[in-house]
Amino acid sequence: MGLGLIDLPQAYLATRGLALAIVIIFEAWRYFPFAMLMILARLQAVDNTLYEAAEVDGANTWQKFWNVTLPELRYVIGAIFLLRLMWTFNKFDDIFLLTGGGFGTNVLPVLTYQFSFTQFNFGRGAATAMILLAILVTFMIFYVGIVMRRIDED
Repeated sequence: MGLGLIDLPQAYLATRGLALAIVIIFEAWRYFPFAMLMILARLQAVDNTLYEAAEVDGANTWQKFWNVTLPELRYVIGAIFLLRLMWTFNKFDDIFLLTGGGFGTNVLPVLTYQFSFTQFNFGRGAATAMILLAILVTFMIFYVGIVMRRIDED
């Protein structure tokens, strides 16, 4: 506004398209260090003999990444994806504080809160909480399957 580019203040968190994008960018920024730490830990554990063998076979940098690095990272990336998916499904505080659950960001935990404590409809709030539980248990089963498959391979 001070530069004269726009006339009125913009309510970015009050517009449907921008509110969801801002929440997604906020969550990505917030959990990026966790993902990078997990990926870096796995990259440091990759055996150098795999890269040496790929070089002996004549692999270039792209082929080493595609055939050595990426397969070594697949379980970590899968675990990060499922963990973030479960945590995001359970995310209440950031979304509620940023947007109040409106404007295209009304997720199940916020909806559960609104049903239970704003509308005092505890039955509907409990039902949405049970739906959330069923979804999270499904993702948890996939996560445990990935972890157990990794343990069996080692």
